[in-house]
Amino acid sequence: MVRDSGVLYDEPPQGHHLELRDNQKKVGNVKKLQRPVFGGAAVLLAASILVGCNDKGYKVTGDNKKEIGQYQEQRGDAIAYLLKTTVYVGEIRVLSALPVGPELVAQSKKMLALKSEADAFGILSPLSQCRGAGYKAQEYWLTVAGTIRTQKPEDVLNAYVKEAQGCQEQIDKGPAAITYIETALDKNPPVDGCLRVVSLGEEEKVHTWSCPAELLSQQ
Repeated sequence: MVRDSGVLYDEPPQGHHLELRDNQKKVGNVKKLQRPVFGGAAVLLAASILVGCNDKGYKVTGDNKKEIGQYQEQRGDAIAYLLKTTVYVGEIRVLSALPVGPELVAQSKKMLALKSEADAFGILSPLSQCRGAGYKAQEYWLTVAGTIRTQKPEDVLNAYVKEAQGCQEQIDKGPAAITYIETALDKNPPVDGCLRVVSLGEEEKVHTWSCPAELLSQQ
């Protein structure tokens, strides 16, 4: 949920709620919200656990350090961006009438710029739903302004709320460290809790497993 603003909203349609809290309190709780992230040390430990096992069909092939790094680098930006989308959507909701002339043009440019900012978070990323929140915020404006007539504003607002909630969850949780391990086809996963990565469109010669580094470190 959106918790980074002191702005109060009326209740969104169909029972959705945006829970908005004081932004300073949110920033003060950043360290409490952030889960421990196991980075390079956990991957090295996982590798050391499997050293000598290559002849038995196990091989460490990679990790998600890049994804974790992106999350750590962009988390603060995502908090600020989610707050901005909350404020902008709130401004649209309380409009008694559409702006006209230069004010209408300025509002459209403002929402388009908001959407453009969202691209910094990427489509397949640990903060991808923050991008979705920005896109839905701009889409909401287009339905209110009448540019998009195939959707109802309240339906797009509901979609924005869902994306904003997902963005907040991604901000709070963050990605856990993952180690990718390759095994022979007849081998079980290295530890319980690993997920098999399925390759589409080609015959598998090995199995690739996505294993939480924390589980590997407990072996």
